[in-house]
Amino acid sequence: MNDWGLYGRTYEMIARHLPSLPHVGRVVCILPPRMIWNGYYMFPFHLKRESKNLFLLTPNFRIIPKSLVPASLWSFFNERLRDKSIQMAIKLLGYSKENTIMWVFPPHSYITKLLEFIPHKMLITQIIDNHLHKTNESLEFQTFSNKQYNELSRRSNVVITSSPQNLEYFSSINPNCYFLENAIDEMFIKSPSNMPCRNGGARPRLGYVGWITQRTDLNLLAFIAKERPGYDIIIVGPHENVINMEEFGLTQLKNVYIENAIPYNIVPEFLTTIDVCLIPHRDTLYSRSMNPLKIFQYLASGRPIVSTPIAGVGRWDGMISVAENYREFVDKIDDVIRNDSQTDSLRRIGAVSLETWEIRVGQIHDILAKHIQNTDKNGPLRH
Repeated sequence: MNDWGLYGRTYEMIARHLPSLPHVGRVVCILPPRMIWNGYYMFPFHLKRESKNLFLLTPNFRIIPKSLVPASLWSFFNERLRDKSIQMAIKLLGYSKENTIMWVFPPHSYITKLLEFIPHKMLITQIIDNHLHKTNESLEFQTFSNKQYNELSRRSNVVITSSPQNLEYFSSINPNCYFLENAIDEMFIKSPSNMPCRNGGARPRLGYVGWITQRTDLNLLAFIAKERPGYDIIIVGPHENVINMEEFGLTQLKNVYIENAIPYNIVPEFLTTIDVCLIPHRDTLYSRSMNPLKIFQYLASGRPIVSTPIAGVGRWDGMISVAENYREFVDKIDDVIRNDSQTDSLRRIGAVSLETWEIRVGQIHDILAKHIQNTDKNGPLRH
């Protein structure tokens, strides 16, 4: 995760592909403000040129030393200087009310700030996961999220959702609401190959890649490890602070290997070392609001997939083995290890090859074109 996609992949992939679209002149991706270590002070923001027409802008929290202004005014001056500096930079990059599309991914408090000082002719709100269904968030954050979701949905020209549940919820607020799933980064698309465990009788390796959150059924992973001590389970990814892996007994199991995040560009090759990809997610309101990106990444690797019956797997009938309970989950793993073939692998890769981010962003562009008036007359749009 240690790159500029650390807050998610959807916004990153969209930002990377937008500059290639017609009528798009420049894209600036503004990340959440960055915390600076105590005692250190930075410029109001950091600007990085990622490609010819793509810039990354990261605001900084701490700019003016406390010794220069009264403590009661320190936060005010820091915010004022930061926001005014970003506003000036955006203007120098050619953004104006006539040519700018503002594209936001709530919930985040800084979105409200950006809408105040970045001029725009069009607002797009994209909902990835519905945080109203997260049970481990504070009441304060839930209240804020609910308010921001509703305000942005009402103000937006277009709302984009990634799950049928979110489509149903947000289309009741804004009729210009669309459902578009995630997609695949082309570097994940591999050639079909045999599972590594079939080469020389190696131990089967079962892999889970992604954030460990309240959606992840860690009890299921522990059950698999105990039921199949001859299989290795590799869990790769960061976990929420409220998740304690030791509570589920995973750290005591000799055939379970837990790694923190690995660089994003290494994940495609890592998946080729796995025999079976796992999606052990709980079926909750929160998980139903999701469209797991790992489905697309797993399919692109060609490896067999065993999943719980969650939102997003239904459209891949025949390509993902879906288990209704713990025992069936283990049986499905055994089955694909015995019977999955390179022909099956080829089918999975072929199906997801039509779901690239280039294609998906093109679909988004077609939707936006319906809502943009006189773009040619006003010049290229900037996001």
